Amino acid sequence: YKQTSSNDFIQFKGSSPTNLESDGQSAITVSFQIKDGYHIQANEVNDDSLIPVRFDMENHEAIFYGQPVFPAWKEFKMEGTNDRLWVFDEMLDVKIPLTIAKEKSPGDYFIKGNLHYQACDSWKCYFPRVLEFEVRFSIG
Repeated sequence: YKQTSSNDFIQFKGSSPTNLESDGQSAITVSFQIKDGYHIQANEVNDDSLIPVRFDMENHEAIFYGQPVFPAWKEFKMEGTNDRLWVFDEMLDVKIPLTIAKEKSPGDYFIKGNLHYQACDSWKCYFPRVLEFEVRFSIG
């Protein structure tokens, strides 16, 4: 199940910074708004039946990605259980380290990515989904 930019549970809000230097090491932060009343599983889960959030970014000949840096997760208690889940809600800002090849020409770039996640409300969890998004930035 793929959606572009937004769907019932989450919306891509953009990335920053939009201008990067071609000096090697850099990072971008990608931001997502999680719909009120919902949460998504964190990048680490404490129950094997849950699906942790993860990213994949399209390969690019001059940009190499490091491991995404997620914020601290929150603990959430599902209704009707004693289980405590590790989740993200409201805003999700994830830092993605980048290495930009020094020979990369200045200009505007677009990189597609996918956010794989499982959303839940207070009572139930939904089937995993994939949100496609596009990061735009310039190298100067």
